Amino acid sequence: MFKKMLVASSIALLSAAANSGGYIGASFGKSDVDVSGFDDGNSVAISGGYKFNKHFALELSYIDLGESTDDIPPEWTIEVDGFNFAAVGIIPINDNVEVFGKLGAYMWDADVKERGWGKIASDDGTDFSFGLGVAGHITEQFSLVLEFQRFDIDGDDVDNVSLGVRFNF
Repeated sequence: MFKKMLVASSIALLSAAANSGGYIGASFGKSDVDVSGFDDGNSVAISGGYKFNKHFALELSYIDLGESTDDIPPEWTIEVDGFNFAAVGIIPINDNVEVFGKLGAYMWDADVKERGWGKIASDDGTDFSFGLGVAGHITEQFSLVLEFQRFDIDGDDVDNVSLGVRFNF
């Protein structure tokens, strides 16, 4: 049921993006898995959304939280990626800067690999996500975005800090 709602919402967002208020973006960052002994991963995300007014938007993102590896033999690697659907509350500070907060759901897939053995476990689910950030508008069509997001992955937190660009229609 949730996946059908996500697909329907995605189609609505993509069609709305063709009109004024739509945006697309990409970001790179660092993710931190809340599991002792694992290093930070390199994250990448692509996003699309629609800003209904200056205070509210809906956004769909594909977020790859990268690989986090432990340093204790046998070496394990955790990989997490998925789709995040979020409602975005926006507070304009002035014509060039806005702060925002996100509440959403992250549909994730996770794999655990052991060096020399390959994939030893996998899981998936849909859990809560939230984020805070700031966008600086360089021009009316181009913005830089700094963002912190937290994803609940089956009871474990994954924090992500990213820097990205956004193209506004």
